[in-house]
Amino acid sequence: MKKIVQAFVVLSLLFCINPNTHAQNNPNKGVLFTTSSNEALSFFTDGLKYYDLGENTKAREYLQKAIKQDPAFASAYIYLATIAPTQQEFVVDLDKAKENISTANQWEKLLYNYTETYLTDNTEKRLAVAQTMTTTFPTSARACLYLGQAYENRNDFMNARKCFQKAVSLEPKWSGGYMALTNSYLFEDPKDFKQAEKTASQLVGIVPTGSTYILLGDTYRAQNNLKSAEEMYTKALDDQSPSGYYKRGHVLSLEGQYDKARQDYEKAGSLDIIPTAASQFKANTYLFAGEPAKALESLQNDIEKIAPTLDGSNSNQFKLDLLTSAALIAIHTQNAEKLDELIKMAQPLSEDIGNRAGTTEAKLAQKSSMLYLQAMLQAIKNDLTGAVQTAEEIKTTMEPVNNPLKLDGYDFILGYVAMQQKDFAKAINHFEKTNKLDVYNQYWLAKAYEAAGKNDKANAIYKYLSNYNFNNLGFALVRNEVKKRM
Repeated sequence: MKKIVQAFVVLSLLFCINPNTHAQNNPNKGVLFTTSSNEALSFFTDGLKYYDLGENTKAREYLQKAIKQDPAFASAYIYLATIAPTQQEFVVDLDKAKENISTANQWEKLLYNYTETYLTDNTEKRLAVAQTMTTTFPTSARACLYLGQAYENRNDFMNARKCFQKAVSLEPKWSGGYMALTNSYLFEDPKDFKQAEKTASQLVGIVPTGSTYILLGDTYRAQNNLKSAEEMYTKALDDQSPSGYYKRGHVLSLEGQYDKARQDYEKAGSLDIIPTAASQFKANTYLFAGEPAKALESLQNDIEKIAPTLDGSNSNQFKLDLLTSAALIAIHTQNAEKLDELIKMAQPLSEDIGNRAGTTEAKLAQKSSMLYLQAMLQAIKNDLTGAVQTAEEIKTTMEPVNNPLKLDGYDFILGYVAMQQKDFAKAINHFEKTNKLDVYNQYWLAKAYEAAGKNDKANAIYKYLSNYNFNNLGFALVRNEVKKRM
């Protein structure tokens, strides 16, 4: 499933309100969790350590061990939910947390309320709960991090960064604040790669481990220092975790060493819970090489080869994710025939996943995703009236959802249609409303600026994209083009 946030971390509580609550001693003050089992607490403590560092594979292992020792451990279920590989597992784990939350303490109930907002995609409520966390526990760095994440979810990057900076100042030896702040400098405006490197270096000095080496490597990669990035990622290789292999594969891809990159992705996939990312990144290597047909073939081959090895819900999620990636490639290459074929394959999977999740919002999100692909197919086939009508259906579908980014696809479609109609001012207006963190959205905004004669704005985006260096499908689709422009 799409990651809910980069890392969920729990608030440091200052007092105990339940006789069965245990204290976890760590550099981040005393953290209290409700469990009747010392063994469960020990496993949970280890799981939380890995969780705070973003090492989700290891965190998952220890959280599951904690639950085995104490099947009523609400916090363990909450954390397990947030790193679930599928939407269905997220719902199942959070339901188990809800069953056991009545005996939990004050913080754990706030934690549950915060996490529950992802069932309904209610970012307004999420922000309100996070604000309650910080007012109830004003000296907690972890509460600040939650509030920062809530701001991030609403694209309020300035306030998010202030929260992360406060988290670091409150607990200067805690990994969570440093990791969030580094990523803020890397990906959110105003970006500051040197400050990201400084922050990550501080964290490596505090916790020299695989995930912190990876974070520092990311800051080098952002500055196009691929050699140093590769050194950090190689240092982080761990045959119990896929992260180092994924990251080194990215550098090898950027360097044009595609066969070696694919070997690293294969290794990462063998270590991952569901190898979706491995399949997607392998396909990206063919896009970097200028071979979109081979990228589509790679995705199709992995659907046929890997999906049967996964259980029902995981298999359907895997297939849908890869079909969606293939559909976006077909859109970019304007391959209407292939896109039509992919939509027909994806439609029943999308409905199944929405139904398995069970929430109204999940079903609406899946419906909206399929409508988006249908609208883009109509636009590619020059049925612009139909594309606009389908976009309006997306707007109606997403009306009940309380998320300021819910109309991202709607605005992209209208911007794309406006470009075909040569109404570049209208295209700019719509593309400017789309998610600024999405590389592909920014690419189309640059194209609209360029078409409108606003070359300074267009070139600024093209320059940024040409040096982006972070591996995702949108970047893989446009990298060769923007590199040629520089």
